[in-house]
Amino acid sequence: MLRQSLFIILLSLMIWGCKDDLDVEEPVEPAVSWLEDERFLFETKVQFNTHADGERIHFMGRDHFSTIELAADDTTEVIQHAFHWLNYNQHGRMPITDELFITASQNIVRIASTLNPVLQGASQYINLAELDPDFAFIETPSFWMSEAIAVNEENVCLIPYHYRLTDNIGGIRVLKVKVALNEFMTIAETEIITISDSGFPIRSIYAFGNDFLITDDRNVFFLDQNNQITVAAEFPVSNLFQINGQWFGIRGEKLYRTVDGRAWTEAGTINPDLGLVSYDQLVGKTIGVFNSQIFLFELEGDQLQISELNNDGLFGHEITSVDVFNGKVYAATLSGVFVKDLEHFWEERVQEEG
Repeated sequence: MLRQSLFIILLSLMIWGCKDDLDVEEPVEPAVSWLEDERFLFETKVQFNTHADGERIHFMGRDHFSTIELAADDTTEVIQHAFHWLNYNQHGRMPITDELFITASQNIVRIASTLNPVLQGASQYINLAELDPDFAFIETPSFWMSEAIAVNEENVCLIPYHYRLTDNIGGIRVLKVKVALNEFMTIAETEIITISDSGFPIRSIYAFGNDFLITDDRNVFFLDQNNQITVAAEFPVSNLFQINGQWFGIRGEKLYRTVDGRAWTEAGTINPDLGLVSYDQLVGKTIGVFNSQIFLFELEGDQLQISELNNDGLFGHEITSVDVFNGKVYAATLSGVFVKDLEHFWEERVQEEG
């Protein structure tokens, strides 16, 4: 476990469904400490992911897809909760982009518009078992390692799953889905690609520009735009994060770096507990979350500095995602949504003596 005493470490490197009533409310007041957002109650307390695009912020819950945006007066915040119907493994973090979000259950995947989550024609369902007779099951990486499905900059989705080899479960395939977004959503193209014939678990999946990285327990695979697969590393790397244009990944006590995703070099030795941290970008800075802790990662010369941020009001709530909207930071957790003024977000946690 990542110890509570962790503060500064220097590491050497080198729906289709029914929409609830529309609620119009005043924005939550900024605060120094984290405050629970009471617009998320009961079944909407459980949240797995967020995405902010400047004009609105989206939340992926267990049963609902929620959006907060500003009304015409640019002051009042409007919140909308919509059923997305497909519940999924709570350990998986389904993706949200500016234009689409994805949910999945068993062999069914739903791709829907973020702006029209319940509009007929603004979503598409995919039955993996119909497309691939050898389909076994969708495997979602643990939410701190990566999102469950990758979406690149051209709205190409990569859905990882296991397929059957003779009578046994084994092998990794991906369904590559090209989505066309016009007045309605359509599936422009699909292709099944075999990544590996091993039965190793899928550790992570990432969009790397318009390419993709898939990791199992043995290798890192690079899938380019032409569906060519190469082994980028003969060891697993996960928990990718980016600082100052450089990409890093973690394997146990080792930190690795890549420029193009095709080649990985060792960059230093780290605390292996950092492999339990979920990393993301927030207003141009790299942050990480673990349980109810939030960390800031900064690269200074050849050293990585990690600072623990003040989490007063968050203790005991497992954070799944953090995003910024309308001057406030939102922390989605498995037990509520919490909000804090961006101005105070970067304040470091004061360690108790003794």
